[in-house]
Amino acid sequence: MTVSDYNVHRELVSSATNALDLADMAYAQTQQRFIIGKADVNAVTLALNRRREAVKNFMAALQNYWTSHYKVRRLTLYDFQMNMPLSDLVEYKAYPIPAAN
Repeated sequence: MTVSDYNVHRELVSSATNALDLADMAYAQTQQRFIIGKADVNAVTLALNRRREAVKNFMAALQNYWTSHYKVRRLTLYDFQMNMPLSDLVEYKAYPIPAAN
């Protein structure tokens, strides 16, 4: 179930990224239309609000993704990026244990 949640959150990050890209493009186009006089302040404000909402949604999706990632990692006690058990990371040089003073 946790892996399924992780996969869902990964897809949500992808969707949120696409939505943010679209919101950025729409805002840029609305700004250009405003500059040439074909859009009013309300249109620019609306596009800016939609962009801000897309940023918030993207950040929330990213947070949920990483929370799911570390939950799977904690439950399996395995680091999938390094392809090794977490117990081996204690001895691995990429994660040195600080010396006690």
